[in-house]
Amino acid sequence: MSSHRKPRTPSPLTRRAVRVGLFAAGVAGVATAVPAQAATTGGAVGGASKVAVASDHVFSHADRRDHTEQEDSFTIRQFGTVKAASVRNQANAVSSGCTADDACRSVALSFQVVTIAGEHTRLNAVNLSDATNKSCTGCQTLAGAYQFVVSTPT
Repeated sequence: MSSHRKPRTPSPLTRRAVRVGLFAAGVAGVATAVPAQAATTGGAVGGASKVAVASDHVFSHADRRDHTEQEDSFTIRQFGTVKAASVRNQANAVSSGCTADDACRSVALSFQVVTIAGEHTRLNAVNLSDATNKSCTGCQTLAGAYQFVVSTPT
């Protein structure tokens, strides 16, 4: 079956995004091999009383004034022993108002690695990415959010 699309060669930006993703996966593998450090709890009977919250957000916007826009974030958080954790990772990319002859590119990448410890830990993990072209024919828009949460028993 023939394809009606022109064959594409990967751009340097695409290759860089793949390399960063592979690096993040490697870091997550190392984080699973090393248990999180246990935090001491003061005054709590029967275990940890800590609640951990982590939020990371990346936003990229390309338009007629700024044709190429890229934003990235890479965070590693070690919380130790916790009863509950709420982690959020988000990447948004928008390309707007450019033409096919004068296209723009918007890239947003966010990587989050979280390590926690504890028995019966409640976890609320949210990982979102959104790439939008608004009246932008020929524009390239990429948003990627990668989240690794590692929980080890104490």
